[in-house]
Amino acid sequence: MTLTLTIPRSRPEHLAGIPAQEGCDAPLLKLTGTDGSTCIAERDPSAPVYHVRLPALEGGQEVTFEAEPVDSADGAEGIGCDQSD
Repeated sequence: MTLTLTIPRSRPEHLAGIPAQEGCDAPLLKLTGTDGSTCIAERDPSAPVYHVRLPALEGGQEVTFEAEPVDSADGAEGIGCDQSD
């Protein structure tokens, strides 16, 4: 499946929500950019949205990814959770 995103304004590396395409219900998607870069998008269990950490992008830029379901992935670097009182 091909996924094309249009970025309205310049952004540093950031988290983004991408609506799930109809019929796409895989828990994880490996997104491979045309430059060979990859990232993992994780489906929100409560909504038809995938969350992904995108690289810095220039405003007005259009980026295209090939998306394929994957069974597992490592945790995202720099993002974590500590449960406490």
